[in-house]
Parts: sequence; structure tokens; C-alpha cells
Amino acid sequence: RMLIMLVIAYVICWTPSFVWWLLIKTADLVDAPSLWNGSVNTVIT
Repeated sequence: RMLIMLVIAYVICWTPSFVWWLLIKTADLVDAPSLWNGSVNTVIT
């Protein structure tokens, strides 16, 4: 049970950062308006 809880906590903490990274990489590829915002990035990561 403890291992399952650790894995769930890791995924919950890691997912927002990974999704933010994917958004920035996708925006770079598509040449969309900049998604980079220093304050938002600091909060997420």
C-alpha cells in the first residue's frame, strides 16, 4: 500500500510539470504565440 501511495503521489506531482513541458515543446514546433510565462512556470515546476 505504501508503494502504491508513493507512486500515486509521484505521478500527481510529476504530471503538471510534464504537461507544461509538452505544451511549450508543441508551441515551439507549431510556431504558436509564446506560452512561456516565468511566474506560471515557477509555480508549476
